[in-house]
Amino acid sequence: MMTKLKRKLTGALQAAVPPKTWLTRTLAGALALVIIVWLMVVVDNQVGNPLAAWYNEQKIIAHYNAYHPGEGYVVGPAKYQWVYSPSMGLDGRYYVCRVYKTGSVDTGFCAIFYKDAVLTTKAVETDSGSNTYNRFRNELQQHLDKEALYDELAPLHIGFSSASLLFYADGNRQVFSLENPVFRVDAPFDMAHLPLPPVVTGFFWPEGQAYYEVDLPMLADRLCALKNAAEKQGDFPYYSIEVYGNEGTALFAYDIPAEKIPVSVQGEEGAAFLAYLENLPPEQQSGLYTTEGDNPSVDTQKTELLFSGPGYQPCDH
Repeated sequence: MMTKLKRKLTGALQAAVPPKTWLTRTLAGALALVIIVWLMVVVDNQVGNPLAAWYNEQKIIAHYNAYHPGEGYVVGPAKYQWVYSPSMGLDGRYYVCRVYKTGSVDTGFCAIFYKDAVLTTKAVETDSGSNTYNRFRNELQQHLDKEALYDELAPLHIGFSSASLLFYADGNRQVFSLENPVFRVDAPFDMAHLPLPPVVTGFFWPEGQAYYEVDLPMLADRLCALKNAAEKQGDFPYYSIEVYGNEGTALFAYDIPAEKIPVSVQGEEGAAFLAYLENLPPEQQSGLYTTEGDNPSVDTQKTELLFSGPGYQPCDH
């Protein structure tokens, strides 16, 4: 029974297959060619053309060999990626190379070959001090022992979550000025002579099933506790704090001078501190402080530079 069924199925399949003629072979070859071309178009749109990538990479290498010989520039492999730079009319996918400089820890930027010229992001990434700032910010983190801070604050059961050591703009709205950047390319990191003052930022959340709404005395108490714990590791000139409660309640206080923070909220000093916090400028009490206001944070200025700065520019030579 099974043998007869297999024979019937085999016969049906053989009948469904068209005979191998010149026409069927031609149609099969044409279909295969269409599929191959379609796959090439899809791959080209997504990852680019290897020959085009190599060509653009060689053009950029030739440019640096011709105009910057002996300066130590190294051109990395081209990658097909999205580029948006309105000042140069760039809005689409281009072959982008990362360029570095031998002996420089901060020189690194993107380069493309466009209309017989090499365009780079050197001004925005390197000359502005943006790369240097990234390096300094990473090194700065090593000067705050977060585990020790947690060990100090956890027994108080005030919801301490984490902390960061960041840079305070200190009223400078031109941190990444192309003419006079605050963070100098390849400058050595020196904790005793930082280009901007550091600020300890602490984050507090409700513990376990605790339920509470944040109020000003709670904010002040946690700010005092944060400073008491952090100053055992060093003298930090500024403190910021974000305290979150349940139901979306939260209070913030940014860039509070260390000398304004007392040991506790008790007594006359504590009362004066509460009054001080209550009268902080709105931008120092709101999350908007990180995105706008008269004294935008360093990270906000960096974001503005990357999205509103000059973008790609012709390579200077």
